[in-house]
Amino acid sequence: MLCENPYRYPMLAGKIKIKGINVEGLRRMKVGVKGVKGGAYILYRICEECKQNKYELKSDVRCKFCDNRKGKHIVLFITRLRSFGY
Repeated sequence: MLCENPYRYPMLAGKIKIKGINVEGLRRMKVGVKGVKGGAYILYRICEECKQNKYELKSDVRCKFCDNRKGKHIVLFITRLRSFGY
């Protein structure tokens, strides 16, 4: 689902703290998980969008594999059960 249309899912406003690091330009996708009440969520960023809006400069960290020659990539930052909270 994420590979087919990554722009479909909403962008989160501002910087999101993940394990002590502030990251900007993240999107959130909610998915159902069999046997888990509430399912899970995935926080990700689209490389093409990140480069256009310079999110890597606004965040505390830049992806080590970031390359201007590569365009259509998706980076997953975290996947958690929704019952654990955001």
